[in-house]
Amino acid sequence: MQIIVLGMHRAGTSAVTRLINMMGAWLGLEEQIMLATPDNPKGYWERNDAYQLHEWLMDAVNADAGVQIRPPGPENPDWDAQRPYSNWYMTCAVKPSCIDPELRQTFTQCAQKILRVLDNHRPWVMKDPRLCLLLPFWRPLLEAPICVLVGRHPLATARSLEKRNSFPLHFSMALWEQHIARALLASSGIPRFSVCYEDLMEQPSKTVKSLYEKLQECGARGLHLPVEREIRAFLQDDLQHYRIAETDDSHWITPAQRELWKALRTSRLEEVNLEILEHHSRTVVLQGYETLFRTQRILDERNHRLYIAQTTLATVEQQL
Repeated sequence: MQIIVLGMHRAGTSAVTRLINMMGAWLGLEEQIMLATPDNPKGYWERNDAYQLHEWLMDAVNADAGVQIRPPGPENPDWDAQRPYSNWYMTCAVKPSCIDPELRQTFTQCAQKILRVLDNHRPWVMKDPRLCLLLPFWRPLLEAPICVLVGRHPLATARSLEKRNSFPLHFSMALWEQHIARALLASSGIPRFSVCYEDLMEQPSKTVKSLYEKLQECGARGLHLPVEREIRAFLQDDLQHYRIAETDDSHWITPAQRELWKALRTSRLEEVNLEILEHHSRTVVLQGYETLFRTQRILDERNHRLYIAQTTLATVEQQL
């Protein structure tokens, strides 16, 4: 089986992926896995090759007209060092219908190389929050997928992004909605279920057992339930810094976000209204913020060039 973990950034996908890995699902060799950072000290549990491929595509679709970006790989080892910033939060242009056929072909070829490695080790698990947006590009290549959607309260997720990225709460919550809605649309028809991050932290043993049983129900074989001491050693309370009571979110959460959160919390994924999944208002919010971010980048680049020019001029004047 091919287990795909879907969920928003800062929403618990790393923890769920590691637990599935502890059950016996293969993730990759140690050198293929992204290193932990202070932002995620327990580890991201993502493959570097899949992460780089996803980042490349999001860079490419957000690039200025006429600008070509070479994909990552052995022939382009300095790919990541050449990037001034990540485009993971620039989501509006990432639509299958809008992707250039040549870009899609390149993506498919790179994805097939990754799958050839993974498929030698079934069952395997792959995770990257960008998969919420990019699953449509992987889906034709998958033979026996299972999708695990990870839910965390949108305001708790937004608070975490506010701390890490200094994003406004409304933008982060629109991003949460975008990722969850797109994940639900893309995974329709695939065996799937959801797991709630809050439940995982509050009732770890019960929730991990439920995760294991649901994977079994979806057809996953070759897995085992981790022992309780392993679960508790990994799921320490410091993984959850933001807890949101349902009564504290009324000023922030929209009706669409509330319905999506309810579906994730109850794992009733098939009951979500299609109009909610294609909700126009979140796109308006995201497009507005993306315009601001692009303008800020232009200003930052101009200020950087001005600084270099001023520094060079000062050096020349000293030499005179």
